Amino acid sequence: METINIVLGIIASILSISAIVFSKKVSNDNKRIEQYLKQELNVTLDSSKKEVLFSKKATSGDNGTSIIGDNNKYNGGK
Repeated sequence: METINIVLGIIASILSISAIVFSKKVSNDNKRIEQYLKQELNVTLDSSKKEVLFSKKATSGDNGTSIIGDNNKYNGGK
């Protein structure tokens, strides 16, 4: 029973180390892709400026009309 625990511990250690190595590789690939997009296609991926879909709020206008968006105005009337 003790040898099974040792073998399982070794397998868990190998899996942990390989997960760290693969995550580092993926991180490097992502950085390289971001650099390519920025240099060749002039696309920036700045996460601080990304708008989240849920950040937009509906404001109720005249006659119960709801408007979703940034600085939208409802100038309707009767």
